[in-house]
Order: sequence, then structure tokens, then C-alpha cells
Amino acid sequence: MGLRDEALTILDTKTGKVTLKQLLDALESRYGDAHLEHVYRAQLKDRIQQTNESLQKWGCEIEKLVRKAYASSPDVADKMLVQAFVDGIRDREIRMAVNLGHHKDLKNALAHALEVEAFLQGFST
Repeated sequence: MGLRDEALTILDTKTGKVTLKQLLDALESRYGDAHLEHVYRAQLKDRIQQTNESLQKWGCEIEKLVRKAYASSPDVADKMLVQAFVDGIRDREIRMAVNLGHHKDLKNALAHALEVEAFLQGFST
């Protein structure tokens, strides 16, 4: 009863009774992004931290993209997340220092990156 406009047309293509599973599958097929994992993986490959993007924002953005790129494989996403974060850090010195940390999760990698960034800013003044 809550479907409107284009979403309602999904029911028009089904004949007879439609089960909830059939409806959810049809909606996922039409509006979901699970079938776009390969597109997100290509975006992930090219994505790097932008000039005006803080390390915190970069971490959040890369986490969203990795989760979309590996939605069907959450265990792979967990493994890819830290490396994607580190590889995309714009500042070479921060990237190298964080990479040497061999971090197992994004939280620790981000904390290390912020420490290095603060040290480098204090060192340059």
C-alpha cells in the first residue's frame, strides 16, 4: 500500500499474488546497489584524499565506499578498509608513517594519521 510512482510499477509486472520476498527482490533489483559493486570497486581504486578533505572526513568517505564495493563480502571489506585508507592519504609522510604501523582497523590507522599530522604541523612552525 505504501508503494508509489515507479515503485508501484514493480507490482504491475507480476501476475497473481506477490510474496513479500518477491516484492523485496524486485525492489532490490530495481533500486538497490548490490549489483553495482564492480562500479564502486573501480571508484575505490581511483579515490584519493582530496586537498580540502580532513583525515576524519577521508576515513568516513573511504569506509562508505569500501562497504559498498564489498557489500557481499563484509570480511573482505574489513581487510580492504585500512589499506584503502592508507593508500589514499594525500600527504606522503603521513601515508608512509601510517603504513609502517600495520594497523588492523580504521580507528587505529586514523588515530595514528592524526598524530603524525599534528606532529608534522607542530614541527613545521
